Amino acid sequence: MLFWIYTFFVFAHGVAHMVYTSLALGWIPAGPGQPNTAASWLLTGPLGAQGTQNLGAVAFTMLTVAFAITAAGIGLRQPWALSWLVGSAIASSLVILVFWDGSLANATSKGGLGLLINLGLLAALYFFRYPAL
Repeated sequence: MLFWIYTFFVFAHGVAHMVYTSLALGWIPAGPGQPNTAASWLLTGPLGAQGTQNLGAVAFTMLTVAFAITAAGIGLRQPWALSWLVGSAIASSLVILVFWDGSLANATSKGGLGLLINLGLLAALYFFRYPAL
């Protein structure tokens, strides 16, 4: 049972990346405390606000797909899924850091929680050898 909960959690974590995409593309309105998808400490200067949003939408959509593939591989108990899990968690962490606006205000809604989840997924794999496929 825990295996399937974990598998669903990996999938849900991937789907959560679509929140950024949805905000960046205007599919859902940004409310108070939501991340400013046009502000990146690294990219807004060279790309501008619209370029940052567009690149972010692509990057976060790709992460959603990567985590969905990872969850499918875990559910099917495919050995390659563990490599995908590592790659997806690391890529997600890097993308969150690159698209961070540089402010610690509302850090959890700006990807801080996602970073913790990525660290937890990696810790479960490396320290507890979970999931064992």
